[in-house]
Amino acid sequence: MRSPFQPATPSADPLGAALRAFYFDEQADAHAEVRCSVADDDRLRADYLFRTAAALPPFEKLALAQARGRVLDVGAGAGAHSLPLHARGLAVTSLDASAGAVEILRDRGLPDVRLVNIWDPLPPHEQWDTVLLLMNGLGLPGTIDGLQRYLHHLRPHLAPGAQILGTSCDVAYLYEDEDGGIRLPVSGDYYGEVQYQMTYGLREIGEPFPWLYLNAALLEDYAAEVGFRTEILRIDKQQQYLARLIPLSD
Repeated sequence: MRSPFQPATPSADPLGAALRAFYFDEQADAHAEVRCSVADDDRLRADYLFRTAAALPPFEKLALAQARGRVLDVGAGAGAHSLPLHARGLAVTSLDASAGAVEILRDRGLPDVRLVNIWDPLPPHEQWDTVLLLMNGLGLPGTIDGLQRYLHHLRPHLAPGAQILGTSCDVAYLYEDEDGGIRLPVSGDYYGEVQYQMTYGLREIGEPFPWLYLNAALLEDYAAEVGFRTEILRIDKQQQYLARLIPLSD
């Protein structure tokens, strides 16, 4: 059942609290409650963010196989992607906005972990060969306009020949009626721009935040507008996909 968003508590880190409960306190069922503006309430189990490389879904396995050079893992969580790349000998920078996640990433032995959100400035001299935006990470900027601004934000930090590897999906199915037809909202907003809120217990109530689900064809169009070529590396019947974004020459 869909629940209304709640007032946030100061300095809340619901995802980090769930991850810490699982990792440090050995609470096997630790999870964050997830509210969504267009779907029923759900749970994000902490153990899912600790899955091994062998347990990753095919899209993520393919993305890791394609990763090369210096890697920037955006929204690194508990390290499911950073750790296997680090074990392969790649230089990995792991970013997350959750203090709890960052604590765990460091405790798990990753050498370059930073507590930042996606809009924080990166050191001007730093560049990466691969940027990872996995687990629907192309949605982190929240809106179509936000995605385009984020590609601009990343561009100075992409080394020659660099790639962005990201996943997303089309959520038109959320608007399917009883007859199987799709009835999209008539408002001016793109139907894949949604709002989420995470909570953990009664004291960790996070701020609502936007998330973008962009179908593959639109990704190609909007990325091209800001100077990126898109390759769809894999797409399934549910319209989930892995994309490679390559900056075009200036």
